Amino acid sequence: MAKKPFERNGNFLRFKQVAGGKERGFEFYHEPFEGELADNIELFARMYESGEPGRMQQGVNLLAQSRDERAVPHLVKAARDNTFTGRAIAAAGLANFPGNRKAMKALTGALYSADYVLTTTAIVGLGKLGMAKAKKPLRKVLARCLRRDELFTTEQTAGPAAVLALACIAALIELGDEEHRPLVMRFLAHPAWEVKHHAARVFARFPDKNVEVLLRRLADDANQLVRLSAAEALIRLGDESCYELLERLAGEPEAGMRAAALTSLAGLESEQGYEIMARALPREPDAGLKLEMVSRLRAAGRDVGLPELGQGLAHENPFVRQTAIRVAGELGTEKELALLREALETEPDEFLKRQIEKKLGQAN
Repeated sequence: MAKKPFERNGNFLRFKQVAGGKERGFEFYHEPFEGELADNIELFARMYESGEPGRMQQGVNLLAQSRDERAVPHLVKAARDNTFTGRAIAAAGLANFPGNRKAMKALTGALYSADYVLTTTAIVGLGKLGMAKAKKPLRKVLARCLRRDELFTTEQTAGPAAVLALACIAALIELGDEEHRPLVMRFLAHPAWEVKHHAARVFARFPDKNVEVLLRRLADDANQLVRLSAAEALIRLGDESCYELLERLAGEPEAGMRAAALTSLAGLESEQGYEIMARALPREPDAGLKLEMVSRLRAAGRDVGLPELGQGLAHENPFVRQTAIRVAGELGTEKELALLREALETEPDEFLKRQIEKKLGQAN
């Protein structure tokens, strides 16, 4: 099929796609800038200050990606802005600055927001900052969650509080506080699948031989995500037979499940995991997911993906081509650059043309 350009409304880029008889619309805001992220911190800050929702969102996204200390005051302001819908993005960006006191103060304040996503992001972020002072506010939030009598027994009302409690425990373990690890074992038997999934994820990050029997039960759970997390945790304990379960989940009809399985496989950073991904690559029907697989496999040293990159750069969907341009630019060998030069000749979208030219310029 012919390459289609984005539809435009000012700086908003849109594309509509029909899949499975249903039309899906995609939209994002893009304001072009020259140079690298670190060269444009003040521009991104002005974008956030503009008051225009789309422009504000892109500005904070770019500030969060920059990992430049000059972005911290702007991210702090955005994380504290109750009127801004991208507060969680700002909070996630602050987690990229280990040891930064301003970042810790802003994330601590976000712990008590009424926004579940923001609070969870702040908890995770405090764990990543690696500061011992973060333990005290995390313990306070955990204590509030644990006051609920029904926390370990009620599916609907206690689920979110249980997930927050697990996030706190994981962050504390990351900071060297193991006191509450035994509580995670209790959550493995929770009636809500989301809670069991997150509990198993904790043991996938911080393996514990004491829960092996419980994890084996969850590997047969009715919920696929619970089985996935349990399998990853068991593999980290040395049970390589669970790779078979991950491979089955990587071939499920639902794209979200396949993506979750492939993320787990890549996160294991093992030859068995990469081999499963390489086998799944030719069968993967989703073009975007296929390109992410290529990126992971190439980063692991596997010589795969050139045909898939070519297909991505020729795809009718401009979002898929955008992903292919990013992956090809990240890989940056002469083979990928040759594909980008060839794609530039037939690319109908001006935004994507500039992206290709930028990648080629960076390589030169």
